[in-house]
Amino acid sequence: MLLAASLSASSAEDSYDELLFEIYEEVVTADTTHSSGDTLAVANQLANRLVGEGFAPGDVTVVEFGGKGNLVARLRSQNPEAEPALFLAHMDVVEAVPADWSMDPFELHDVDDYYYGRGTLDDKDEVAIHITNLIRMKREKVPLKRDVIVAITADEEGGPHNGARHLVENHRELVDAAFVINEGGGGIIEDGVYVANTVQAAEKVYQS
Repeated sequence: MLLAASLSASSAEDSYDELLFEIYEEVVTADTTHSSGDTLAVANQLANRLVGEGFAPGDVTVVEFGGKGNLVARLRSQNPEAEPALFLAHMDVVEAVPADWSMDPFELHDVDDYYYGRGTLDDKDEVAIHITNLIRMKREKVPLKRDVIVAITADEEGGPHNGARHLVENHRELVDAAFVINEGGGGIIEDGVYVANTVQAAEKVYQS
């Protein structure tokens, strides 16, 4: 029985790894540059995935502004009085001229255990992680102490006019939370061991 339970847990972990990679590849292969990309299409694609996982349509919102798309999804807890936690990531990427690349920037390439492609690190890995975690918590009915909100935005961390700032200024009810966590931190790994995690309260750790 212990062996069966262990195999079952391992199988579940593998399934989430596969889901994570599927979403990761899906978003990396989508062109979301400001000049020619389509963040609205990606936002709708992710929204459809969440609704397909059983999220109420009212808890999955695509906000379009200026042709750009933002996704806000909420996983509800049994404690609606508690202020939510908000996790933030952005789907837009820096311009990528294919001629400047040795491989197609809008394909996900696995080379010597490294992933290559525009946005693989900034910031589509976080997009895939947040969406996968949200789905996992939903499937496994994790007992949350507060609602969890995920906002996938169209314009960097701050979103001067059509991303995070637009959501705060025009759709505050969707993203109002006790705190927000984004990808602006960092960490140190030595020989596979986590040594340190850098956190700062108001800005990216590499800014002053």
